[in-house]
Amino acid sequence: MNPELESLFTNGLTDSLNALNAARRKLISSFVLTICMSVLILVLIFLFNPFLKYFSCVVFLIFSVALLSSRFRRQQKKYQLQFKNLIISPLTQLVEGDLKYQPESGIDLETFKLSKLVKGPIDKFHSEDLFTGAIGETSFQFSEIVAKEKQDSESCGNSHITAFKGLFLVANFNKTIKSKLTVFPDVFAEKWGFLGEIVSREIFPTDGMERIKLEDSSFEKCFEVFGDDQVESRYILTPSLMRRFVELRDKKQFFGASFRENQLFIVVYLTKDLFEPHVFRKTINMKEIELFLDYLTFMTKIVIDLNLNNRIYKT
Repeated sequence: MNPELESLFTNGLTDSLNALNAARRKLISSFVLTICMSVLILVLIFLFNPFLKYFSCVVFLIFSVALLSSRFRRQQKKYQLQFKNLIISPLTQLVEGDLKYQPESGIDLETFKLSKLVKGPIDKFHSEDLFTGAIGETSFQFSEIVAKEKQDSESCGNSHITAFKGLFLVANFNKTIKSKLTVFPDVFAEKWGFLGEIVSREIFPTDGMERIKLEDSSFEKCFEVFGDDQVESRYILTPSLMRRFVELRDKKQFFGASFRENQLFIVVYLTKDLFEPHVFRKTINMKEIELFLDYLTFMTKIVIDLNLNNRIYKT
């Protein structure tokens, strides 16, 4: 265990977890009590109103479900915010970059769209858990994002599919960039060759850019690169930077990156909400807290590992 995390856990997080467990039990008790009261009233209506019992029961049932859902969501949101303030916020003290945490804020849609890392029009967008910081002269921010794309079909009508779910980071890049460059995880091309490259072009937003072939074989196995300037693409993706990308890829699951307007954008793909506690499960344990810290450290160290704080190469 991280010694600093162990100290924080001993000196403060234990009390916070106990307080959260008490709040969680109170929320569950309130939820169960409300259900029991609703069922009792429903039974009384059924017994003492024989003429209108079916109609009354249906109306009351609809009203109860709507009221119960609304009340539970409000209480759940309050509990989640309490969790983030008591558990996630103190973890920022253990991470480089003088992190500031705003659980109810996020990165805006226009900034996300500027990255060009997700294909298709975004119809629904939600961002929260905003972290901001600076290392040297490099400022950065990252947050959790869920972006959904509208899909129309004759059989199902209008529906939404998740275009992206995970962490999104924006940082100043230490070189002046005039061209566009995008780095995608190599999901298909390595296994399927030319056919895989065609599939990648359909899934990822290449925007008509050409495939950039690079000399680093390890990098080529992990990523596909598209850009509009072969020369500047190699100026941006130096051997050192490619090596660091591979090292980052080895640490975590798939991630992609793009370079636009002197900024670096990185997406880290996730399958779940990272900083959300479960109401109907005992409050998180030490292993899960270490996971939270691991992700915060990973996102912050991207700035360090990619040498973004090194300004001597800026032209």
